[in-house]
Amino acid sequence: KTMLGLPLPDGLAKSWDLPAAAGVVDAKGAAPAGAPAVLLAHGFLGSRFDLAPFGEALAAAGAVVVSPDFNEALTASFAPDADGGTSRDAIAAAALELARERGGTGPVGALGHSMGAGTAMQLPGCSARVAIAGFPQRFDAAAPFLAIASENDG
Repeated sequence: KTMLGLPLPDGLAKSWDLPAAAGVVDAKGAAPAGAPAVLLAHGFLGSRFDLAPFGEALAAAGAVVVSPDFNEALTASFAPDADGGTSRDAIAAAALELARERGGTGPVGALGHSMGAGTAMQLPGCSARVAIAGFPQRFDAAAPFLAIASENDG
């Protein structure tokens, strides 16, 4: 993996296992029937770990939470492709499919930070969305949403 044409140190191109908080499980079929599926979307140059406290709280409350790395994540374990197969939309759709397979068959929610806020606000089929420090100019206002932002967040 490279950034600005320069190779990244090996430590940034690896994955680590982190212990989960109490009440959080990683097991197929462990979710209660009709559990919500929630996508966490990190910001530009962020990683799947950035929103872990939110994910753990939601999982402990019974949601099936997925937090993928997107194209520009320094921790991503894949190379972006030019055909759109690793676009934010494609990754979000695949992550939600995984949540469904793991028992998240209820309503869909999304929480995003910065660039991820745009991903969360534009995700189709959401019942609720949270946008932290970022807000797209266009989004589907049919679902309830919470925006946490300051005047300088753009």
